[in-house]
This record gives sequence, structure tokens and C-alpha cells, in this order.
Amino acid sequence: MANTTNTSHDSADDKDKSEQKKLNALVDIVEQDIEYLVSIRMNAERETSTHQHLIEKITAQLGRPATFYSLILLIVVWIALNLCEPLFHLHSFDQPPFYYLQGFIGCTSILLTTSVLISQNRQSSLDEQRNHLSLEVSLLIERKVSKLIELLADLRTDMQQVPDIDDPQVDIMKENVDPQKVMESYKETYKEAMQGITQQEENRPTQQ
Repeated sequence: MANTTNTSHDSADDKDKSEQKKLNALVDIVEQDIEYLVSIRMNAERETSTHQHLIEKITAQLGRPATFYSLILLIVVWIALNLCEPLFHLHSFDQPPFYYLQGFIGCTSILLTTSVLISQNRQSSLDEQRNHLSLEVSLLIERKVSKLIELLADLRTDMQQVPDIDDPQVDIMKENVDPQKVMESYKETYKEAMQGITQQEENRPTQQ
């Protein structure tokens, strides 16, 4: 009885160790993927110029609610001072319609818009690289799945105890997807859909 209990405990321990090894292997794979993504980001950061980093830091600092409220406060104080100074017999440094204030706002808007565009251009470039990487990984996964389906279909044919079933979907899924054909099909379908919408809009007044 004791030997049976010990055997069951050993079997449970071996199972736990096996599950732990699988979990550790999965964690290692995830960590490798994270390190790879971080390395891609670090390479992109190293390739970025100092001026780009400086502009992005300034843009990040300015793109906050505090900057918005500070600008509103500055404009209100500016207008209030110039409107109230004549009441106290003082010289107004920017009389209505506040040309200096308009010039300041115009220059600030140009600088902020340019800095935001510079930051967005780099982010767009990074997004494009990530999209290309995602597309390449997706195509690679698709090829692997197609190969796996092909191997399973061949295995089913070779195994006599498994009945051979003629499945047209399997034959289709064994073929790799051609991205160019998919894109051409998408463009053709989109073109036909847009033509249908155009025809509906042209026929709508006639129906009324």
C-alpha cells in the first residue's frame, strides 16, 4: 500500500515538474519576443537625431493640459492689462485689436504645428515598420499552417485505418495565399462596390 502511495506521489511530482518546464519554456519564449521588440525600438531610437529627440521632448511637454490652461491665462491677462491700463492713465503696450498678441499666437501656432508634424512623421515611420513586420509574420504563419494542413492530409492518406475523405477545402487550404492576388481581388471588389454606390446615387433623383 505504501509503495502504491509513493508511486502516485512520484507520478504527481513528475507531472508537476513537466508542467513547470512547459511554463518556463513559454515564459522564455515571451521574454525573447519582448527583448526582440525592445531591440527594434532601441535601434530606432539610436538612429534618431538629437534634434528629433529634442523636438519630441518639447512637444511632449507642451502637449499637456497645463500648457492649454497657461495659454488661456496668458491671453486673458494680456487682454485685461491692455484694456484696464487706460482706466489708470497708463500707456497700453498692445491696444485693440491686439496686433502683438495676434503675432505671438500666430508664431506659436506655426511652431507647435511644425513640431507636432515632425513627431508624427517619425511615429508614422515606426508604425509603417511595425505593419511590415506584422505582415511578414502573418505571411510566415500562413505558410506554416498551409504546410501543416498538407502534412496532415498526407498522413491521413497514408494511414489505412483512417478513411480517406475527399474534402475540397483541404485542397484549397494547402495552397499558400498569394498576397498580390488577394490585393487585386480586394481592389476589384472595392471598385465594384464604389461603382454600385455611384449608380445608386445617380438613380436616386430619377426615382424621386
